[in-house]
Amino acid sequence: MKKLLIILLTLIPAISKSQVSADNISLNTTVPLVISYSSVDELLSPKVLHNAIEIKLNPNKYSRNIMAHINFTGPQQNSVPADWVSLKLASKTSGNSIVYKTQNTLSASPVLLFSQPPSPSNEDLTFYYDVVLSPLNTFTNTGSFNFSGTVSILQQ
Repeated sequence: MKKLLIILLTLIPAISKSQVSADNISLNTTVPLVISYSSVDELLSPKVLHNAIEIKLNPNKYSRNIMAHINFTGPQQNSVPADWVSLKLASKTSGNSIVYKTQNTLSASPVLLFSQPPSPSNEDLTFYYDVVLSPLNTFTNTGSFNFSGTVSILQQ
């Protein structure tokens, strides 16, 4: 009987602001964050959930730094490869955001996804990210792996 490896991603948004304001900030998943492998061959190529995460914000008065990190949970958390999960910028409506890297490997330490300067136009800006699971380059036990991701939006 074939063994099946299933990866479940749970995105838990944590929005951090230094003061209360009327700015609109939202974080949504656009597809179920579940990835499964049905054969060994599938482990040799990346798995991608296209446009899986949507970040909307309206930075009309303040600059924003958007950061993300991931925690591996469950009994097999110590056997998860360190560079397995990443977020890749798929598209954005902002013309003046500062994106340092289009694909960021997630770890327990926060990584900067992008910086957004204030926008006088008072319009919502949208950023879409693909969730990418890299090919496995080491032996990993079969079973379920759970991930908990956090996105922080810091006001400057």
